[in-house]
Amino acid sequence: YKFSDARPATADELKLPVTCCMDWADGSLVNDTGTVYLVKNGFKYGFTSEPSFLNRGYSFKQVILGKMK
Repeated sequence: YKFSDARPATADELKLPVTCCMDWADGSLVNDTGTVYLVKNGFKYGFTSEPSFLNRGYSFKQVILGKMK
């Protein structure tokens, strides 16, 4: 794309909310470069081992790939 391809925002686009990055939902299990994190109350908590993860009743089927802040 070129700068000349840019166009002014429409009235509807200007009504959209301005937000920061989308955070992960509470309870999400996210694998970020090999470490699985639990998201709770806006914080991330990394599991220190596979047994630590499994002993809390979680399954790797619940984990999604993503990047944490």
